[in-house]
Amino acid sequence: MELKVRGGAFLVTRIFLIEKLGENVYQEKLKEFSEEISKFLEGEIIETLFYPYEILKKLHREIFEKIFKGDIRKFREIGKYSIKREFESGSFNDIKTYIYQVGSLVYNYFYSFGKFEIESADLENKKIIVHVTDMPEIDFFCEERIAGALAAAAEIIGFKNVNVDITKRISKGDNLLEYVITYK
Repeated sequence: MELKVRGGAFLVTRIFLIEKLGENVYQEKLKEFSEEISKFLEGEIIETLFYPYEILKKLHREIFEKIFKGDIRKFREIGKYSIKREFESGSFNDIKTYIYQVGSLVYNYFYSFGKFEIESADLENKKIIVHVTDMPEIDFFCEERIAGALAAAAEIIGFKNVNVDITKRISKGDNLLEYVITYK
């Protein structure tokens, strides 16, 4: 099975970079990217079509090296940005249902592989554990983007001091991704 990612993931990344860098700096940075990635980003990306996951991995690597200068945590900003663009408005009463609905909707929309689930929700102690399973592979950068998306989802519902720890990583050999969300 070829792993695929929806065009929306690429579009959100492009828009994020343009907004953060400004159009002129973005265009200059594109010149530093490989020809393959530069042409891809400059071309027409259809939000609803799936593209090979390999392209996203290459894009992440180039952003990491040429724009984020080795700061892996910046990928969480992309994840937060994507969620906040889509889900900033709305009223939500049940955090467990909300995290599940937003998380599974976003995850299943962007990725053609894996399964998103709430492992546990201890609302009294303000702790939610999320698992992403059935993934043949995922890179460190995507794991960080997902962490950012989960943090944004919790912030949108009104939680303060949100922290998302990644306690298990597929990129490091674990058989699942585990996110521990804590908040006040």
